[in-house]
Amino acid sequence: MIVVEIYLFVYVAGCKCVKYSSADRPQGGTFMTPYFPRRYPSNIDCLLYTFTGQPDEIVELTFHHFNIHRVRSE
Repeated sequence: MIVVEIYLFVYVAGCKCVKYSSADRPQGGTFMTPYFPRRYPSNIDCLLYTFTGQPDEIVELTFHHFNIHRVRSE
């Protein structure tokens, strides 16, 4: 089983998305939204999570806590 540890996020040009990448990180760990527990930055339209394993590995995600908040009207 592969569980990825997330250390890096970068802005993806043209999409205003955040991309998490963990291709060269050790097994195990957690991931969360940018700047957690603070609010999302106002220019974030979506979040893009990328989890990459080796060709002979399976990437498995187990959520122990998953919380989605509604969008505030402006």
